Amino acid sequence: MAQAFRSARVVTPKKLGPARLPVEGEQIAAVLGWDETAGGAAQRDFGDIER
Repeated sequence: MAQAFRSARVVTPKKLGPARLPVEGEQIAAVLGWDETAGGAAQRDFGDIER
């Protein structure tokens, strides 16, 4: 089953900010914008989790 994780705090080599991460198998397939869709993947929203 394809999954997509969304969080307000995603760290990439270029920035820290909101993003959606579609996952295929055990690998991140892309780094998408917060509002971009990830096809028919099951969505999991982590929002803005504090430490």
